[in-house]
Amino acid sequence: MITIDNLVVSVMLVLIKVLGDQFPPIELVFFRSLVGVILLVPLLIHLRVVALRTKRLPMHTLRVMCSIGSLYCMFWSVAVLPLAEATAMAFTRPLIMTLFAVLFLGEVVRWRRWSAVAVGFLGVLVMARPDNPELAPMMLVALASNAFACASSVVVKKLTATETTTSLMYYSAIGMLGFTILPAYLAWAPPAMVDMGTIVAIGVLGVFGQFCFLRAYTDGRASVLAPFDYSRLLFATVLGFFMFGDVPSRWTVIGAAIIAVSTLYITYREAALNRAAPKAPDATQL
Repeated sequence: MITIDNLVVSVMLVLIKVLGDQFPPIELVFFRSLVGVILLVPLLIHLRVVALRTKRLPMHTLRVMCSIGSLYCMFWSVAVLPLAEATAMAFTRPLIMTLFAVLFLGEVVRWRRWSAVAVGFLGVLVMARPDNPELAPMMLVALASNAFACASSVVVKKLTATETTTSLMYYSAIGMLGFTILPAYLAWAPPAMVDMGTIVAIGVLGVFGQFCFLRAYTDGRASVLAPFDYSRLLFATVLGFFMFGDVPSRWTVIGAAIIAVSTLYITYREAALNRAAPKAPDATQL
């Protein structure tokens, strides 16, 4: 499911880049949320309000704020950076997620994986190229997007212990819509009819991608799933080349390769530790 999410998100980023010069990022975030809410209304009617009952509204609110920050920074960086470079910064997500999984999810990470994380961030420095004053600031914006996304993932992982996928999707969509109405109004750029189809497609892809993301993180451990985000670079490189003629720079390729190697090692270590760990008894058989 996480690979499907990455493909869907890559197509969505292409559409965002197409509109990036015409609309402020917060307006695109608003439209994505609006379309999401509209799409989810029939499902809510079918399941009725009982599906949205929750005692963890503050956690939902925290997730919404993290998601808005992630989308805003992502839309902004995608509009300015070449698509491959913007997407390559998503390679930082498994590194940040490893840190967050330790701090907030109680997962154990030993020195070998910490070493791999350190090597991975060296690759980030190579990609960001601090000597390039034009790209470096927007690379930091893309990095901030991933940090917000990882924070959202941590909250989702905690919420899935008690919340349904439906409630997670609804509180996210409704909360994001409510928190972005005023900022979008203040920065409003009236869309032409020709742009509405693209705007609706962004919303549809966003909802479908979120569903795949939630299903993946409901069933799997965060530090194991995170490395699979790297399939997004392949999708973005191909789409960026055919749609915009973008070719990744050599520094992007080198940096991405360094990070890919480090996260492949993280994945290998995680799998080895899972095989070695004793299995807990099945609660259904107790």
